[in-house]
Amino acid sequence: MENINPGEELRRLDEQIQSATGLAALKPIYFRLNEIIKAYPGDFDVQFAGDEIKQRLIARGTLLKQQESSPPRLRLRCQLLSRIP
Repeated sequence: MENINPGEELRRLDEQIQSATGLAALKPIYFRLNEIIKAYPGDFDVQFAGDEIKQRLIARGTLLKQQESSPPRLRLRCQLLSRIP
């Protein structure tokens, strides 16, 4: 298995969050994010970055949930807006 430093893995998880197209894709990211945070309790940078990424994951999950329950036209608009940086 590849040995990835926690900062790099957190960046990769953050990228996966933004490219997720469904709630199911976020679940393993959430669990891995928690594992990393728990594995480095004394590392301020990991804790800080992990918490920020977790907030983005929750926001992405909320957006995806709204998209899944909205009419198709509104869903398309939400998808377009979510791509704006």
